[in-house]
Amino acid sequence: RERLAAKMLQPGNALYSGRLKAAEVSQRHGCQSVDEAAELLLQLYLQEDMKSDGLRASLGKVPTGSPADASEYLQDFAYRIVTSAQFQLC
Repeated sequence: RERLAAKMLQPGNALYSGRLKAAEVSQRHGCQSVDEAAELLLQLYLQEDMKSDGLRASLGKVPTGSPADASEYLQDFAYRIVTSAQFQLC
């Protein structure tokens, strides 16, 4: 599960590579800011009752602007979520 999700978040030419684009998903769901997009990703990948403070803190300061302006940040954030212990427990 972890390897498939991680592969789908990474760019490349493999069969499943690049299938999950965090910035595009967040924009489709109406997120106007990077902070809203990060919250959406946490809700999407983790159960709401799971502790996610450590994941948020691990990426430091959230960039300003729209999700499209921070696609690399959101992709990295999504990758950290799917490779976390919390994701494996969901």
